Amino acid sequence: MGGVSSIVSLAEEEQQQPVKSVPPLQHEEEEEEEVAVEDILEDNEFNGKVVEIAPGLELKAKLNFVWDTYTVESIDPIFDTLTLSDKNGKKSELKLEQDAQITCVQGSSLSFRGIVYNNQAPKSITIKKRNREELVHSKSKTSPVVEKEEALIRGWKASFVCCLKGGAQGLANLGNTCYMNSTLQALQHCGPFVHSLLELSFPKAKHSQYRLTTAMYMMMQRQWHSKSLVAFRPLLLKNLLVKINGQFSGTLQHDAHEYLVFLLDALHEELNVARKKPVQIPDNSNAQMWWDNYHLGNDSVVKDIFVGQICSRVTCGSCNHTSTAYDPFWSLSVPVTTATTLEQCMTSFCSKERISGYNCDACKGVETTADKQISIVRCPQVLIVHLKRFSANMGTVTKLGNEIKLVTENFNLTPYMSDAASTQESCSYSLVAVINHEGASAKHGHYTADCYVPTTEAWHNYDDSTVSRTQYLQESCIYILFYVKI
Repeated sequence: MGGVSSIVSLAEEEQQQPVKSVPPLQHEEEEEEEVAVEDILEDNEFNGKVVEIAPGLELKAKLNFVWDTYTVESIDPIFDTLTLSDKNGKKSELKLEQDAQITCVQGSSLSFRGIVYNNQAPKSITIKKRNREELVHSKSKTSPVVEKEEALIRGWKASFVCCLKGGAQGLANLGNTCYMNSTLQALQHCGPFVHSLLELSFPKAKHSQYRLTTAMYMMMQRQWHSKSLVAFRPLLLKNLLVKINGQFSGTLQHDAHEYLVFLLDALHEELNVARKKPVQIPDNSNAQMWWDNYHLGNDSVVKDIFVGQICSRVTCGSCNHTSTAYDPFWSLSVPVTTATTLEQCMTSFCSKERISGYNCDACKGVETTADKQISIVRCPQVLIVHLKRFSANMGTVTKLGNEIKLVTENFNLTPYMSDAASTQESCSYSLVAVINHEGASAKHGHYTADCYVPTTEAWHNYDDSTVSRTQYLQESCIYILFYVKI
């Protein structure tokens, strides 16, 4: 694919051998059985095997309990519902959190319901017997909770990272789906997004409303709560998006940026809790009023993480009348042209642009020229920068292979901020992921992702199902960058 491109070093250690994933294993269904906990409880811990994989992506494990209090801890994938039935058949359904406490009486049975992907069930359920005196003591504690700013590792909370494992799991190619795989890998290495999604509490019995989010949740669970190197098959994610937009059906290659924008919008719409619609606001409204108006119809955890705000000022060349708009953005598409650094791309994006055929309100509909300039007002938690490497002219697509030198640490947006921006807002970012493209056009060639993995504190290259540590970013191939606010 052409000559050797310039590269930027990420670490001085030698590059390790690739970690290759293999096709997922199929688990056979087992007959349902009941196990008495008191007969096999050793060292206050019971590991019970999964006893049934039921139709409809439902997983059940049924156990008999003696009277006591237990802590139930689910293992990949997480069980979202716990149903407790007493000896009289009365059932109560509980939300199963990561450390759920249950009290069972003699003759009670317990059923777990969770999501199983491709009949791949977890190997065990861990049930730990709690010391009752310890439990009572822990409930009686009234010590105040002191909130303090938590240390971040490239946008990842340190307390969250210490609970993670894995991070080197690839994604199986389902037929020219490298554009999808690279995008998904980049997203699931953005700390604020992963943390927020894995902490989501879905309303009871309404999972059907959040199918796309649940599919993302399942993938992240496998990536960050399992040391398995078996490639995950994102077939459910693909099928769900095809139902929303048929253009992603089949095995045609697609533009990764186009897919990214569509995926984030679909997730946002699924999780959007806003019940109002934006209204028409006066022309002289400030940036905060524009933002509040946008928030009226757009309120989701996805929007809170990825959406920022830009200021667009257009000055009439005839009368100098200025029109200002403060619009939301999900990503910044910056020109590459002759740039050699990311800062040059950003400077070009924020430079004045002469436009023709402008209809100025003050000039009463007379077409004229005008100057347009863009600046940033509000910085998102995760900043996505799209390098506009592709251009079309007379049906011919050309790619700009400029070697763009990146800023991996302390990328500061201050030079590109609007005078309407808050002076107290942090504008510094760390690079956490990039999507690479090799080939002549966005819909041809091959996509990969390079991502920072907090559990290993190293960068990894994700090439579909193959994962390997990497020391370098290929400057001429980088297409989309993911920065996290620090």
